Amino acid sequence: MTTLTQAEVFKALGDLTRLRILKLLTQGELCVCQIEKALRVLQPIASRHLSILRMTGLVQARRAGQWVYYSLTPPKTQFEQLIRECIKSLQTKRDPNQADTETCLPFAGQLRDKRLPLQKSSRNKNAR
Repeated sequence: MTTLTQAEVFKALGDLTRLRILKLLTQGELCVCQIEKALRVLQPIASRHLSILRMTGLVQARRAGQWVYYSLTPPKTQFEQLIRECIKSLQTKRDPNQADTETCLPFAGQLRDKRLPLQKSSRNKNAR
């Protein structure tokens, strides 16, 4: 990484939501829908932060059908390794009643120990 890129990485790390996303990704690859539910943010917000993290090279994306899965990019330099170690050591506040990752359609049944019940639609069935 160049000095400019390192400065960009530090700038990206200056946002709490991006730090929380990175901390989640230390657990492994996640779909954007899992990230948005775990952080309780809207999908466009999660996607914007993920885009910034991808531009810095900290996060990589993989598309599978209509879903995009994000994971931490393997470190290539000592600087990148130090950033990963710092991210892993972050202490984040966690609601004990909130799972780290909730499931979306492609994950139904795969994360049983972390899965919360699917919420019923609040839409009125009789409405036209």
